[in-house]
Amino acid sequence: LRMLVHMAGDLCQPMHVARKEDLGGNRVSVLWFNEKSNLHRVWDEQLIEYQQLSYTEYAKAINHPSAVQLYNWQNTSLKENVYESYLVCNKIYETTKPDSKLSYRYNFDWVDTLNQQLLKGGIRLAKMLNDIYG
Repeated sequence: LRMLVHMAGDLCQPMHVARKEDLGGNRVSVLWFNEKSNLHRVWDEQLIEYQQLSYTEYAKAINHPSAVQLYNWQNTSLKENVYESYLVCNKIYETTKPDSKLSYRYNFDWVDTLNQQLLKGGIRLAKMLNDIYG
């Protein structure tokens, strides 16, 4: 179960379907509020931590999908889920060059995408668990 939860979460993190040659953004150095980081870490941790919400608060803040979103996200294939994250990943690479200085503007530009990816992951995980145990 722990592995399923981990893998479902990883599918919504765009840098987990990123380029092999840079280890999913781990070799793309950036500055996050003047702190040395990498693109993968920004998307894995720092953007989320920047929101300064507990996991419970975060879930409550973003858990408002429309009926259409809920239906669509629950009824996509694994291949489609990965492809959606891949498209987001490509946009990230297009707009975030190595050695970029990321801060307030980066958060502003990407927080809606971040929240949507997290929400998709949660909804899809809930569907998987309901299918297995429901």
